[in-house]
Amino acid sequence: EVVKLLSKASGLKESEVSEILEVPPNPELGDYALPCFKLAAKLKKAPQQIANEIKNKISIPKGSSIIEIKNIGPYVNFFISQENIAKDSISKILKEKENFGKSNLGNGEQVVIDVIGLNPNKAGHIGHIKTGSVGNSIANIYKFLGFKTDTQSFINDQGFPTALTFYAYKYMKDKLPKRTGRLAKEDHWQGEIYTMMKKLAEMDESLKKKVEKLQFDLEHGKDLKLLKEQRAFIERCKSAQAQTWNRFGAGFDLGVHESDITNSGILDETFELLKEKGAVFTSNAPESKGCLLLKLSQFGEFKGMLSPDKILVRSDGRATYTGKDVGLQFWRFGLVPDKMLYAVSSKTKAHTEWATNGISGKKVKNNFSKNTKCIHVVGAEQKYVISVDYYAMKAAGFEKEFKNSYHVATGLVGFGESAKISSREGTELTADGILDKAKALALEEVIKRNPAMGRKEAEELAEKIGVGAVRYYLLKTEPTKFVSFSFEDALSFEGNTGPYLQYALVRAKKILNKAGKSKGKADFCLLKSPEEALLVKKLAEFPAVVEKAGKEYAPSMVAGYAFELANGFSSFYEKCPVLTAEAGLKTARLVLVQAFAQVLRNAFGLLGIEEVEVM
Repeated sequence: EVVKLLSKASGLKESEVSEILEVPPNPELGDYALPCFKLAAKLKKAPQQIANEIKNKISIPKGSSIIEIKNIGPYVNFFISQENIAKDSISKILKEKENFGKSNLGNGEQVVIDVIGLNPNKAGHIGHIKTGSVGNSIANIYKFLGFKTDTQSFINDQGFPTALTFYAYKYMKDKLPKRTGRLAKEDHWQGEIYTMMKKLAEMDESLKKKVEKLQFDLEHGKDLKLLKEQRAFIERCKSAQAQTWNRFGAGFDLGVHESDITNSGILDETFELLKEKGAVFTSNAPESKGCLLLKLSQFGEFKGMLSPDKILVRSDGRATYTGKDVGLQFWRFGLVPDKMLYAVSSKTKAHTEWATNGISGKKVKNNFSKNTKCIHVVGAEQKYVISVDYYAMKAAGFEKEFKNSYHVATGLVGFGESAKISSREGTELTADGILDKAKALALEEVIKRNPAMGRKEAEELAEKIGVGAVRYYLLKTEPTKFVSFSFEDALSFEGNTGPYLQYALVRAKKILNKAGKSKGKADFCLLKSPEEALLVKKLAEFPAVVEKAGKEYAPSMVAGYAFELANGFSSFYEKCPVLTAEAGLKTARLVLVQAFAQVLRNAFGLLGIEEVEVM
């Protein structure tokens, strides 16, 4: 109602008003406020004058929940009936429950979200937990907003590192590390093999050449038996990696193998389309003679670069890594036919992960290549590579697809001020190690708080708290920013942490369990205290927060909202007794607690945090 009135009075679109409308921190300044200094440049007037003019054009409609409109400085401030806000928002929450905050904004449009992107011969590290968590949370938000989502990971199963690891497995079995301790898990074991082989290949040129020969044979499909053996080796590693992704709730829908992009015919279709559209040319320059180059020098994004046009195919006919990436992007938008074969890669009760499989897969009915929007959740250091993928579509005249591609350039994660985590050097802080330590620290606190709890139950609880703590710590910061990870801060039961949010929900559920079934109808006019008013208002904000988080690719907005909501509940909990309140007030406060628990639970679903029954 406020947005519609302001839109009519200001001439701004409702979406423009929604973008700048604020909730004042002090209730004395109203419930909503339009900051007019943000309009000064556009309207070429003083903010105070704009505020006065807008206010004077608005008449409060009969029967409105708005009770007063004021100018306070350069703001137009709206005061709303607290009873109406409480009645409308709480009733809606209790009616819609887990659907509160959902919308049909996406109208069934399918969005592909590119996540993780880990090579299939090593264990993931904390950076993969971040990209996996951010990507998964964005997918949750988009589903909530009415989109269909398709999370995919590009699996680099070609190239020297993968061939190096497979060579050792195939021909150097006597030198392979023992499968004990941490190395009992396949992805850790294969990572250890790579670290060993990298050092050996650096010292032994003949070994390096043998691996390069194997790489060539694998990439050109010279030996089907060998290809099948390598794929089985890779799948074992991927299955172990999937255990980690599922552990923190970030499994993806489809793994796309680099080899399948190469061998399926999709690359040829892509390059033919680029030629047809005049987006590529064959170079005559000495340094790139005979290579197929993408025309990027025409775009300002690449001006000033020494070699702006990018090689997609080498002179010997082999596609570059960038060429394969471009083919993947064209396939995802359905710009080239889907020639992929598919197989189930891993399966749990909650999730089935598919993979492209040109060796033993089948043609299945799917929508993996029928996307109308693409979101890459990839490190900021990949900005250039992702830009090339997008501008390849623009060069070919696919403007809509270009505009519907977005890179969430995730910031690095480090400990202290160190941001460099090199798994290729064998010095990574593995994802499993991070989650194990978080669980161990949570277990200490669980046992301290619940000495009578059985060991198995305590470990299950500690897993939910520890994993939730890591995930929330990585999500609460804007995706593009560097995160300095701290176990002490992440696992704290106080402050802006996952355990604090889980504890807030536990407190609410305890109140509801003790009260039993509420009797009588709630009288919302009894919710008069500042703490009640602020909590009600915060609950009502949830749908708008989710929509904004989706539009800005920012799960951190949902995380920030959840923390503010939990803080609002904490103030209410301290100042407004529920179970000992007079009958009518008790009923009203109980439904407020019920609404709080539901909305926080909905936020947990978007963030991928599990609720617990006890802390």
